[in-house]
Amino acid sequence: MRRQPNRYQTFSRIALCAATLVAASAIRSRAAERFDQLRGWYDDDTGDALPIVSWRGSDGDFAAELFITDNAPSFVAAWSAASQSNGPDLPEIQTVAPGHDLTAYIIYAGCGILVPTCNATADFKLVRPDHKVYAAINKFPLASKGPHRPKLLYLARGGFTFQFDPKDRQGLYKLYATVRDPDTGKSLALHRIIELRH
Repeated sequence: MRRQPNRYQTFSRIALCAATLVAASAIRSRAAERFDQLRGWYDDDTGDALPIVSWRGSDGDFAAELFITDNAPSFVAAWSAASQSNGPDLPEIQTVAPGHDLTAYIIYAGCGILVPTCNATADFKLVRPDHKVYAAINKFPLASKGPHRPKLLYLARGGFTFQFDPKDRQGLYKLYATVRDPDTGKSLALHRIIELRH
């Protein structure tokens, strides 16, 4: 899998209920992690299939992963600095205290192959321990304009950013992401768990 050149946009913040959007795009293939329609997700170093997890999925040649980080600039920088021989060490987080920005990113493949551009979107929904919705956004566009190449992994051009308040209940929060490609009708349901500790 060849490396795709980076494309950048400036950072911006837009207030949206309990969440904000961070616009920042970089496109790069990951070194060891690969996706192939016939093999699915696999490790290029070992050839072994990657484990089935709630935050990674595929449908035919359409695939996506969900990541959560507490350092969006470092996440984008790690992705941007990666090479085919040296994959990114993407900073992730599973436990957080109130007052810290968390950003969810989608990494995807297999979109915009049959059409001039990728029109995939993601619906994000953060659910509290009592099963009520904490924050949500629908139809968040993943791709920058331009053609996408088969088998390359792309980092979405922006992320869904949220922050917990000191008054928020401790416990396990679930972040759901439904990734859709309207041109093929395919969709992937992903989720990750974040633990809030005071």
